[in-house]
Amino acid sequence: MPAPLVFVHGWSVNAGVWEAQTEHFEDKFQVHTFTFPGHGDEPPVEGTLTIQRLGNLLARMLDAKDLRGAHLVGWSMGAQVAIHAADMAKERVRSLTIVGGTPCFTAPAPDAKWATPLTKSKWFYRSMKSDYQNSLRDFIMRFFEAEKELGSDGAERIKHLFFDRHFPPDERSALELLDDLMVSDIRALAATITLPSLIVHGAHDRIVPVEVTGLWGELLRPSGTEVIAGCGHAPFISFPELFNRRLETFLEGLR
Repeated sequence: MPAPLVFVHGWSVNAGVWEAQTEHFEDKFQVHTFTFPGHGDEPPVEGTLTIQRLGNLLARMLDAKDLRGAHLVGWSMGAQVAIHAADMAKERVRSLTIVGGTPCFTAPAPDAKWATPLTKSKWFYRSMKSDYQNSLRDFIMRFFEAEKELGSDGAERIKHLFFDRHFPPDERSALELLDDLMVSDIRALAATITLPSLIVHGAHDRIVPVEVTGLWGELLRPSGTEVIAGCGHAPFISFPELFNRRLETFLEGLR
């Protein structure tokens, strides 16, 4: 039976963003997606939603579906979710792929060039709190600021993946996760992960600085790091063929 391949989306979006990946890999792996509560068609949950709680929910999904040897692919906030799940369900996870992710969004010190400066992080937080839907739309469009030649087809694809379905996510769920993201720092946890890993990042990511790839190199000791030129925060959308090929090569090497 093919190995499970589980895609984990990022903050404020839904699993539909992985459309090009689920179609590409469905004949090669058992493809699954994990959707955050209050996102996509998943209802909100009672109690405070945190990134660690998402990791627990993902680990429980692996158990419920009896997935063994699962390859986890986490994008943006989903990278932290995947790491938490890998820690909680060690016997079920075979590898990690980190896409545009960071172990610590807000810079813990002024010289942490791999993270978002505190002043910028606070501005982002305040804008989301004061004008949720418009700020969220602007935030998503920043994913693609580096892609100079998206054209009308690219713009239509962004609209289809992000705005035509399940937008915006449940405000309480999204803002609770944003609260947690502002203070989350899983560097120590990531350093304990010994799974094979792949890092994929856009060279011109406006959300998570590309310098974070060096930090991931220290923490996860990845099998490979792919920095995609001319790419922003969502390489699997901007360059789906390249992304799929790189991920497939990594996964095939683990068979």
